[in-house]
Amino acid sequence: MLELKEIYKDLEKDKRVKAEIKKLNAIYKNIPADQSKLVKRLIENAGFMAVLLQDLQEDIKANGYKEEY
Repeated sequence: MLELKEIYKDLEKDKRVKAEIKKLNAIYKNIPADQSKLVKRLIENAGFMAVLLQDLQEDIKANGYKEEY
């Protein structure tokens, strides 16, 4: 059962990343074709990092930023 929850979280995260990438592509749709090849990977990374940052912010709010060793 735990594996299914992890799979669901991964699928949900993938959907969020794709939505963020779609939003960024819409913002930068008017850049020239030669430059769009250069920024494609940057847009994908920015979408991934935006979702990851949201998740980390929620975790810090819930659990705090200190961890004991």
